[in-house]
Amino acid sequence: MKVSAEITGTKELSRQLVALPDMAKQLVVTGVSLTGEELRNYMIELITKGPRSGVLYVRGGVSHRASASGEPPKKDTGQLDNSIFHRQINAGMGLEVGSNLKKAGYLEDGTKHMDKRPFIRPAAKRFKPVFIARLKAALEAAKKAIS
Repeated sequence: MKVSAEITGTKELSRQLVALPDMAKQLVVTGVSLTGEELRNYMIELITKGPRSGVLYVRGGVSHRASASGEPPKKDTGQLDNSIFHRQINAGMGLEVGSNLKKAGYLEDGTKHMDKRPFIRPAAKRFKPVFIARLKAALEAAKKAIS
């Protein structure tokens, strides 16, 4: 089970990007790639360093503070943060970020036994303005480069 979020530009921006020559599109693809790396790193930071106010428990002699309802999940085994991926979609002009772990979906959306611990969609929502701004800047740079 994969849980992910996609970030793409506006329809008008996407139409302009598709019309660019291949050389100019590379500027856009580079900006998308950079945003993907930053978004992935931010998601990992939410899991590994985010605030925690959940239950404190001891397992195997080690104390662990869990995340509370609504907080990003807390790193425990490292499996979740190591599963975070990003990939470019739409010919390199859009992003998909997420995890292929089944438990990532349970954490993101909650279950009948556990409240949500969202980290994918909030991170994508936070980075969408950055993504759009980068696409616009790359489009302007590309237009200047081909003028």
